Amino acid sequence: NENNNLDLKPMRSWYNSLLGTWSKATSRKERLKEMQIILRFMADDEDTSIHPDVESYNHVISTMLKTGERRAAAMCYKTLKLMCERTRGADDFDSVLVKP
Repeated sequence: NENNNLDLKPMRSWYNSLLGTWSKATSRKERLKEMQIILRFMADDEDTSIHPDVESYNHVISTMLKTGERRAAAMCYKTLKLMCERTRGADDFDSVLVKP
């Protein structure tokens, strides 16, 4: 029935909820893999209203830190840089870093 056909569009908050749920999954490697897929899907979508925001990246970065992998810091740095490039522009990355 055409009257009951809702034209629903995905919302960023739905994806952020999904990322938050995956961040609590038991399998560390599996949850990070799935979260990276979701983040990539959000970033590559033509609809900019679902592009990742700071909350999206925060879920992924926090999960990376909890994996216990040796390369977790490097992965976090790479993801933070990607977040800055996509949300603030490539030239603004240095401004978010904490200076010693």
